[in-house]
Amino acid sequence: MQVTLNMLLAAIAEYRTETRLSDRDELLLGGVALLCDGLSNDPPPSDHLIVCGASELRALPAQPGGAVVCVCGPDDPEPGETARELVIVRAEVSPIEVYRRLNCRFFEIMDWRMRMAEAMNGGCSLQEIMEMSKDMIGNYIAVSDSTFRLVANTANIPCDDAICQRMIENGYHPESVVAKFRSTGRVKFWEEHDFYIDNGHLFSPYTLVGRIFRMNGEYVAHAVMTCNNREATADIIDLYNMLCEFIARFAARDWENQSAEAVIYSSLLTDLLSESTTDFEGISERLRQNGFPDGAYCLARVPVNTVANTLVGRLSKDSFKMFSHVQITLCQQELVLLVGAEASASGYADADREAERFFGLLEQYELCCGVSSYFEEISDIRLAYMQAGDALNSGERLRRSAHIERVSTKYPNVFFYNEYLSYCLLDKSYEVMRRWQTGTAGKALARIEELDRKNGSNNLQLLFTYLMNERRAKETGEAMHLHRNSVVYRIEHLCEAARLGDLDDPNVRTGLLMSLLMYNICGNDE
Repeated sequence: MQVTLNMLLAAIAEYRTETRLSDRDELLLGGVALLCDGLSNDPPPSDHLIVCGASELRALPAQPGGAVVCVCGPDDPEPGETARELVIVRAEVSPIEVYRRLNCRFFEIMDWRMRMAEAMNGGCSLQEIMEMSKDMIGNYIAVSDSTFRLVANTANIPCDDAICQRMIENGYHPESVVAKFRSTGRVKFWEEHDFYIDNGHLFSPYTLVGRIFRMNGEYVAHAVMTCNNREATADIIDLYNMLCEFIARFAARDWENQSAEAVIYSSLLTDLLSESTTDFEGISERLRQNGFPDGAYCLARVPVNTVANTLVGRLSKDSFKMFSHVQITLCQQELVLLVGAEASASGYADADREAERFFGLLEQYELCCGVSSYFEEISDIRLAYMQAGDALNSGERLRRSAHIERVSTKYPNVFFYNEYLSYCLLDKSYEVMRRWQTGTAGKALARIEELDRKNGSNNLQLLFTYLMNERRAKETGEAMHLHRNSVVYRIEHLCEAARLGDLDDPNVRTGLLMSLLMYNICGNDE
């Protein structure tokens, strides 16, 4: 592990120094070495910072590489030219004291870095890493996700900057702040740059140092240091960049780790589903900040309690790639997806095409999914969540124990609320079932069931398909592999034998169809 020369020189900033450096920002050092009594038989490693007096400097080989801090007293001659990076300290101080300060600083930085590495390897949170930076950096630092939601910050360092305070208060940048970012071109700037120093005081009375983190080219996190306690000197910026190495690891770990909990790092959807959340206007703005269109949404629920975390992680990452606008979270052993849909003349055709790829992926993974209706107000998300759950429950129940085959569907393991609405509306309690079974329609289906049992026929299926196809004999015949004349004949015979009533009466048809749906769920057992 190495530190920069900038970080070390801060330890001797009180002395008057002169630098003769060509590549100061790129110089990384693996330690500090002291030369007091001339050259030894074992010269220091080439990546060490050498501390010496003027006489030792003259005795150093003129080889390039490495860096030297030369301590020159008032009577020492001017150091000559050297191929090494050179820092001259002109002060009444001994090389030993300068070495002691630089060496202590080196190990202080290394200890900080090692503590962060050990904590991260031990499974700590990003917040814990941030809190470790207080003594080293001393400035307020905030990390936000792609929706400008506060993920972690140096909570132990107060900051009187108004934007920082509002973000801490709200947990994210409110709409007014984001509007200011957009109007001044900062959002576009952040999309195009990975690092910046803003000392123009456009948003803050302090200098801001920011770093953008991307995964697969996508903006996933943003860290901003507000220099409210210490100026944005070279050493502070280098220390901040060292901290950012760990922030980047968290972003990469959350993106690449196959654990479902790690892949699904965004909590915006969790906030939406929370019963305590009421600021839907603010959340709508956060969705717009994340690129969601001003159109509509739909919500999908995928049970994942029976599959491995690696599969869930893969499915989550594939979902991010498939959908133009999506938020994903893991909630009670279900993968929950909020998908943004932009309306056009053809409705939500683009979103439907994206969804088809996702549904095909579910089929590949042998997973089921409940899908809500489209909704335009984000405040309806909890109702959409229940819609998707109702569709999922009805669909899974029918898939396991349907007494009548459903009308063919492209995705047998995907259950749309609009398609399963009738099933979702049925009251499936025992009392209702008993009352239905003894009613006219229930008894009619019981008679058909008895005919099917005796004759080995499929009249229940025929009647269901006939009603679902709006009594169109041709389409019913195609679905049942019958000639249309056979359909007409069998339906007429069935109406008489089972005493179904007049199928020209919409009330009769509705009652029979709802009864068939009830029968499909539970059968007609007494």
